[in-house]
Amino acid sequence: MQNKPLKRQGVEAVEFLGDNRGFSEARFVHPEGLFPEFNCLSCGCVMRRPVSVGCPTNHKMCQACCTEWFKQKRECPACRSPVTANAPTLDISLHGMIGRQIVFCANNQAGCEWQGKLEDAEEHEARACPCRTVSCSHPGCNFRCLARDLAQHANGCPRKRVPCQHCRSEFPQGELDTHFGTCPRIPIACPHGCGASVPRSEMPQHEAGCPNFPVACPVPTCTHRIPRHALDQHLADPSAAHMRAMAESLRATQAELQETKAQLAELMAAVGGRLGLDGLPPRLQQRLPSPPSQSPPRQRSRSPPASPWGLPPPPPVYTRLRVEAPVFHPSSPIGGVPDLRMGPSNVEHPYQMLLNSALCTIRDQVGYAHPSLDHFYFAQMAAEDPVRLAQVHAAPSALEAREAACGARSKQFNRQWAMRQGLVLKFLQHPELCVLLAGTHPRRIVFEAGQSYWGHSNRLGRLLMQLRDLIRSRRNIRLLLAPSSEDCE
Repeated sequence: MQNKPLKRQGVEAVEFLGDNRGFSEARFVHPEGLFPEFNCLSCGCVMRRPVSVGCPTNHKMCQACCTEWFKQKRECPACRSPVTANAPTLDISLHGMIGRQIVFCANNQAGCEWQGKLEDAEEHEARACPCRTVSCSHPGCNFRCLARDLAQHANGCPRKRVPCQHCRSEFPQGELDTHFGTCPRIPIACPHGCGASVPRSEMPQHEAGCPNFPVACPVPTCTHRIPRHALDQHLADPSAAHMRAMAESLRATQAELQETKAQLAELMAAVGGRLGLDGLPPRLQQRLPSPPSQSPPRQRSRSPPASPWGLPPPPPVYTRLRVEAPVFHPSSPIGGVPDLRMGPSNVEHPYQMLLNSALCTIRDQVGYAHPSLDHFYFAQMAAEDPVRLAQVHAAPSALEAREAACGARSKQFNRQWAMRQGLVLKFLQHPELCVLLAGTHPRRIVFEAGQSYWGHSNRLGRLLMQLRDLIRSRRNIRLLLAPSSEDCE
């Protein structure tokens, strides 16, 4: 039943739409028991919060209808009497009578069977009615349904946050399947077919030892990838493919070796023959291609047994030299030219590389690389003491190498002979140092080392000046190895 606004002579109805208008008679269980005084003058329904208009006749209206009417006219809609009151007054007595009427729930057509007093209907419909319309409580979900259906929706709501059973992190229920594709703790089967199931984050560690993981064949140019457990069998297979791969690798290596030899020959030609082929170590001489027109080398007489470092032993002190003696530099400044003073912490730039402690790799004739000339020198001093020798090899600086060799003295060790061998190897293997040393002429090289053996009488400075004279005169610097009276010191 749909109520219409009350139509009386001289009464104008106000169309007021909204939830605050009067109650329809269909809401009431016993509409026949309603008094006519319960109806609003404007909407014709049972008044919601009845108020007195303020006219002499004391007419009543819904509070919302009265407010809407006064926006148009300040007079009673029934008697047309002017209204001077600022605000309508709530009729408490009439409000209580209407509130005690028995009504149906507003959601009666949706299936709610509740009946009760009108004054209790609002709380029931807001809190307890199973047929009221409610929204899903999960963040981001806009679904609306009846309250009785909310529990069913909440269990399957795609925005409901649930924990991952593998990593225990929470995600919306609708995104859980997507998370499983990247979850670091979800077990996955090994993609190589070994039958193992490991967490996704641990798969790299598993593949490091997986017997079915494909590994590359170590034979150069072989492009096969074989399961790890079958690698030994693959390497043991003397197939033609492996032989061809090894042959191709050998040809590439030989071509690279020939190119290296050609570059080395061009480098020696660029040096201009200052040292000659005889000035190179034997291992480098063997790598150089021999010129076609060169006659075979002469057979040399058998040399004495080599020292533990592959260098010739110190010669005896001869009374008659068998080689051309080197030119000794004068011991005093020439023409007022200042001395070139060299010490552990005092040397002009760029002559630091001439110091024995400078990091300049020296390879002896057995192929061992010494970081500096001091390392080479002290390694020969400790040649017969394996412990001290290992400490010298591991020393990061020349000072620590000296401390490691302190107290050790090989029976075959000769200070003069060891230093001369080290100087010859250093300048043979680094031709740029020959140019640097020759540029110090005519300055006198003075080695300042306090009371040490090499600082006394400027022994090391004199050796460097002898080497400089050999370089400037374009003679073989191996002449520095000529025996002298100082070899027995």
